[in-house]
Amino acid sequence: VDDQVARANRIDGAIIDRVEEKSPAAAAGLRGLSRERGAIKLGDIIIGVDDAVVHSWADLIAELQDKRPGDAARFTLRRGELIFER
Repeated sequence: VDDQVARANRIDGAIIDRVEEKSPAAAAGLRGLSRERGAIKLGDIIIGVDDAVVHSWADLIAELQDKRPGDAARFTLRRGELIFER
């Protein structure tokens, strides 16, 4: 979900749109957007990478641009009121 939509809905962080089956994100238990009775339900929102705060997709990309496939990263996520790391 792009930053404009997130800001319009007062969401701080990078919204996870979808999680591909059998991906590392799926293996880590991350959740993307879903539909419930026709309404869109938020999944997980990335609010940090390693020691950096993430306010938007632009922030997330800036933090990941120097990483290579297979590099480790610690993500801080928000799911509703719960904050957790993966």
